[in-house]
Amino acid sequence: MFLCRLALVAGTLDVDRLADTLTIRQVRLWKAYWLNEPFGCEWQRTARLAAWMAAASGAKVDEEAEDKFLPTYKRRPQTDHEIESELAKIPWARKTNDGIGDR
Repeated sequence: MFLCRLALVAGTLDVDRLADTLTIRQVRLWKAYWLNEPFGCEWQRTARLAAWMAAASGAKVDEEAEDKFLPTYKRRPQTDHEIESELAKIPWARKTNDGIGDR
């Protein structure tokens, strides 16, 4: 998939030909570049706009809001406590004495 994206940026539709002309080192360099600065910054601009729209729509945004809209965002796994806390907000998911949520 990365080579397809690189081909678009390079202005070619022939991904095989592009792959044949690049060394593994060059592909790794391009991928490292893309991870730090998605090509042309279109993703960054789109992420910023999405975060602004979310905030303008009343969503609670944090300092990572913009990053969450990027393809390189790696979500931190939730702890068991965080999962239980989120589930407790859902009425049917609250625990009963038998350990089965209200239904």
